[in-house]
Amino acid sequence: MKKIKLMLVAVLLLPGMFLFNGCDTVENLETLPLNIPMSFNFAISGSTFPITQIQNYCLEDNPTYNDFKNKIDSISFVEMSARIDTLSSNSLVADVVIQLETSSGLPLFTYSQSAVALAQWKTTPFTFTLAASDIDAIDNFLRSIGQRCLKATAIVSNITGGTAPYKVGLTVDVLLRAKAKL
Repeated sequence: MKKIKLMLVAVLLLPGMFLFNGCDTVENLETLPLNIPMSFNFAISGSTFPITQIQNYCLEDNPTYNDFKNKIDSISFVEMSARIDTLSSNSLVADVVIQLETSSGLPLFTYSQSAVALAQWKTTPFTFTLAASDIDAIDNFLRSIGQRCLKATAIVSNITGGTAPYKVGLTVDVLLRAKAKL
């Protein structure tokens, strides 16, 4: 008899618990979180300083963004990192400047560091620490209507170690998060 009562309670309570939690599930299914990665690939080479290269990236070039662009409710900055893909010598040390700006030239973020042992970024990508004002500037840009292209600039100077011509394959990754309506 105890087993029957226990089974009856289990049969009645378990469906009830799912029914009450069901509203949260439905609300969560109204939006879909999307990660939108952007990569700026730099093939920096030369023997005179500074060596500067500029790359552009438009969100319309991203397949995830294109699949959901008419359903995106919000889009915001998550993180930015840099990694070295190739080096002419693992002993290269250089001053590095990374700039992120709108395609029209409005600055959003600038990072500058002297004497970077570039091989460190080859084994462990460098994650940028952005101030709240930098994140706000990027988020405000992303919320603006019509502007969906960013420009990244990499400037490498004062290279030591190795011999010229110097070659540095640098990638700057920017991760955005969007919420799309289902």
